[in-house]
Amino acid sequence: MYMFHRAWCYSYATPCASRSLEQRRERARARLQQAALSWHSGPMFGMRRPIRHLAWKLELSDAQTRDLVEILDRLKTAYGQAKLDRDRSVSDIAAVFSGAVFEESRIDAALDGRVTATRTLNSELTAALKRIYELLTESQRQEFAYLLRSGGFTL
Repeated sequence: MYMFHRAWCYSYATPCASRSLEQRRERARARLQQAALSWHSGPMFGMRRPIRHLAWKLELSDAQTRDLVEILDRLKTAYGQAKLDRDRSVSDIAAVFSGAVFEESRIDAALDGRVTATRTLNSELTAALKRIYELLTESQRQEFAYLLRSGGFTL
C-alpha cells in the first residue's frame, strides 16, 4: 500500500504530458487571480472584512467609510509603533540580564520607554475616537457604542 501511495503522489506531482506549457501557465494565472480575490489571501472590494462589516452595521456612506478606513489605518500604525517600543524595552531589559551587574538605571529607562509609548498610544486613540465621534450620526453612534460593548468591534 505504501508503494501505491508513493506512485499516486508522484503521478500527480509531475505535470501532465498532454498539457502544453501555455495551458499550465494559464491555469497557474487563473489560480493566482482566484487567490487574489479570496477571503483568505487578501482584501476584497477594496477594504478588509471587519471594516465592511462595520460599514454595513452602521449604514455608513462611502465618504464616511473612506474616513473611517483612514482613521483606523492611523490607529493601526500607532499600535504597531507601541508594539515595537514594547519589544525594544524587552530587549533592553534582556541586555541588563546579560551583564555581570544588575543596573537598575537601565531597567528604569526601559520601563520609562514603555510608559512613553503607552501615553503616545493613548493620545492617538483619543484623537481617533474623537474623529470617529464627529464622523458618525447620533443613531450610528448608538450602534457603534453597542458594538463596542458587545465585543462586535474592538479598538
